[in-house]
Amino acid sequence: MDPMIAHGLYVSHTALELFLGAIKLSGHYAHEKTTHTPRHKPETSKAYTRHHAIALLALAYLGYVALKRELVDEPIGRDLSTVLCLFHAGVTLVFLHSCYLGAMPRAKVIVPHLPWAVGFAWHAFR
Repeated sequence: MDPMIAHGLYVSHTALELFLGAIKLSGHYAHEKTTHTPRHKPETSKAYTRHHAIALLALAYLGYVALKRELVDEPIGRDLSTVLCLFHAGVTLVFLHSCYLGAMPRAKVIVPHLPWAVGFAWHAFR
């Protein structure tokens, strides 16, 4: 993978995870605005949403460190890409199962995580 593409992958992923993690710190997902009002969502459910937020912020920090310390093009950068690929591929499989059960639209399987899994796999296993 061209180093510029790899850096672009890391910059865009870091920014997106930072943005999405910050939004989820509120304790709500975007789709819940139609099913729950903020004061009626159970506190336990809010805690799990915030738990997800912290995980996304940790992934953003991982990307930031890789960029800041210029590790993207080093062997450890390919290891980091393997971790990020496994995360996004795993989520894709979880969403695919939910889609199969009729609980999630197909677009949710393909759009958010599959492209990241492919991009990080491309970088990790080049």
